Amino acid sequence: MWRELIDEVTANRQRLAVLCGAGISQRACVPLGSHFQNAVLGLCLDETERNLLTSPALGVRFEGLLEIVQAVVDPELKCVELLEGTEPTSEHHVLAHMATRHVVLTTNFDVLIEKAAAQQGLPDNVRYRESDFREAPSGPVLPGLWKLHGTASVSAAGRWRRLGAGEDGGAVATLMLIARTRESKARRQVFERVIEQAPLVVIGYSGSDDFDISRWLMEAPSTEPLLWVQWS
Repeated sequence: MWRELIDEVTANRQRLAVLCGAGISQRACVPLGSHFQNAVLGLCLDETERNLLTSPALGVRFEGLLEIVQAVVDPELKCVELLEGTEPTSEHHVLAHMATRHVVLTTNFDVLIEKAAAQQGLPDNVRYRESDFREAPSGPVLPGLWKLHGTASVSAAGRWRRLGAGEDGGAVATLMLIARTRESKARRQVFERVIEQAPLVVIGYSGSDDFDISRWLMEAPSTEPLLWVQWS
């Protein structure tokens, strides 16, 4: 249904932007961040402690949890591999095709959209490094896949390589930067330029990361339409 909805929104429009979150990858066996977080806490804490840390008053953030896990038990954060999924679904194939003509923003760091693009023979138009955002040309943001929270892996010579915990643009390094600074100014600037230049369709995104993306949405001075698709 959402494909038809996007077709309706894009009718007679040359520009469109999409923001997608973890919901689009559930059918590819990628757990939601909250489910992953609860599972990790369940392995480390008893029920009382887990309920305390996940309570609205004290709720530990996803990036904060990763920082603790990295410091205590998993220096390379190999647990992030659980968030990489299996094979692309129809959602990823549609978004890969859209990224050839429009800006697709994602908070996900799995590579399912990139794999879908490769399977369709589409160009690998992905930006994930801090420098990609910092050095983005002025004017309209170029079409492609822009990974706001970094990426888990990169493709080289047809093979996927998982980025190390400290590598630029890796999911871990990006989330650690956010944990220290509350946001990436370069990523925010690109995000704001995108939603100023085109209508935004939001799919599979909960809006729970109020430390950056959802706050940017609330504060950005955009007059373009916003369509938030209820996802289940």
